[in-house]
Amino acid sequence: MMRVTSLPRSPADLFGIGLSGLCALHCVLGLAATLAVSATSLSQSHHVLHVVVLVVAVGLSLFAFTPRSGRAASLPLALLAASGCLLLFMALLVGHADRSEMLLSILGSLALSSAHILNIKRARA
Repeated sequence: MMRVTSLPRSPADLFGIGLSGLCALHCVLGLAATLAVSATSLSQSHHVLHVVVLVVAVGLSLFAFTPRSGRAASLPLALLAASGCLLLFMALLVGHADRSEMLLSILGSLALSSAHILNIKRARA
């Protein structure tokens, strides 16, 4: 039987992993929706969603990767998370009309989720 290990000190890592997964899922489903519906009708709500996700991702990353009492920050993990946030920001700047937006968003979410997973492993070590 599998043993359940304790949760990380901060649930921000778990939430960050979930948010990154939802971001990647949104990219894939967004492409299907764009093909099925007029792109102009989805454009405004899509941009607002990207802004909200970016704000939440940056906030969670700042919380999860800053030093707290008894635990020093990991510069490599913080840089990986910052790279993910930067890729998400670049996707926002590129805009919905460009296909590279999806690639930037998926790469950003992968970088962020990887940083959160590694942060969880680091906290348990």
